[in-house]
Amino acid sequence: MSSFLTRVRGYIPALQVTLAGFIGFIPLMTLPLMIGVLVDYQHYSQKVAGTVSAAQLFGVSIGILLLSRYTLRYGLKNNVSCAALFVLVIEIVSLLFEALPALYVFRFLSGLGGGVVAGCTYTWLGNSRDPDRGFGLFLLIQFLLGALLLYILPLGFSRFGAEVIKLPFLFFAVLAIVFSAAFKGTDERSDERISFREILAAKGAVPALLAVGLFELAMSLVWAQVERLGSTWQLSAAVISQALALATLAGLLGALLVVLVGVKLGRALSIIIGISIIVAVLLALITYQSSLIIFIVSMVLFNIAWSFTVPYLQGVQASLGAGAGVVCLGAFVITVSLALGPALSGFLVASYGFLGAVIGAMILLVFCLYFVCSAIFSQKKIRSQGAKNSDVITAQK
Repeated sequence: MSSFLTRVRGYIPALQVTLAGFIGFIPLMTLPLMIGVLVDYQHYSQKVAGTVSAAQLFGVSIGILLLSRYTLRYGLKNNVSCAALFVLVIEIVSLLFEALPALYVFRFLSGLGGGVVAGCTYTWLGNSRDPDRGFGLFLLIQFLLGALLLYILPLGFSRFGAEVIKLPFLFFAVLAIVFSAAFKGTDERSDERISFREILAAKGAVPALLAVGLFELAMSLVWAQVERLGSTWQLSAAVISQALALATLAGLLGALLVVLVGVKLGRALSIIIGISIIVAVLLALITYQSSLIIFIVSMVLFNIAWSFTVPYLQGVQASLGAGAGVVCLGAFVITVSLALGPALSGFLVASYGFLGAVIGAMILLVFCLYFVCSAIFSQKKIRSQGAKNSDVITAQK
């Protein structure tokens, strides 16, 4: 009994840290709702809604890569508490302004603070005794809380208005401040810098980064518009929120499949399978007659394939031999791509409808396949060259 309690206590700091770090992922997990609120309740155009959402996601990307790494000298605990307090103040002050320029500024600044907290969470988990389980817990928190928000928030829109969308930021900012003490356990004070030049010089690094960037851009391009798609299919807001919540939870299955299958099929084949499922889903959305069943099944398969494919794309990066820096740079590329998706989809949907977003996503996925195959080929070439050099050295001995 005592060993069980000890094990449970050991997970408490990790749980507190991951709950605090979730504030950086609220903009992504609630992206369809944010687009819907800006269009339906605040009467902005698709283009404006997309660029506003992009501003916040871009703020997160800057916070994750730059602020969380270059302010480590102040300690993780101080970074988290200050950044969370910053988000809290920004969200409260934003309630006093309604002009569109202010909306862009406040969304970006809120994302910036959330990105710092998320980046500190990644740093804490990476320095923990069991980082794999820590990152797994963080992924679980993201999917579970994301699904909960997608289900609950629409229930408050009709009663309390569009400002309800800001409540999660306020709540998790306070939570991050309360849990900031948990970051003190593995506090790292370091002036470490990432050498982008060395990372990009590694063979296959550029195509690997382009592959994951284009993939996430394609995914966010579609994900940003699924709430609007459900509305055009005459589905109620409650039904759409339930379908998106279920789809978000289903994303856990994709991550679980990666754990079970591993690299038995090879990264290239696994990525091809994932992208093929996504393409099939996109084709179904634009060819089949609109119905609730098609919407739910498509969203579930879309999220499963999304969470299944990303780890293999990141695995290609990690195997480049450029150190942990390439994975960190990859995280920056991912968040930037996720930020660009809503802005690009806003322009495409405004001009060509949802079909434009689907065609754009398919084109991006084709280029993703090309670049990831190029990166994998470069790795194989390096390994074969290394094997030849080893044989030569052995023969000379």
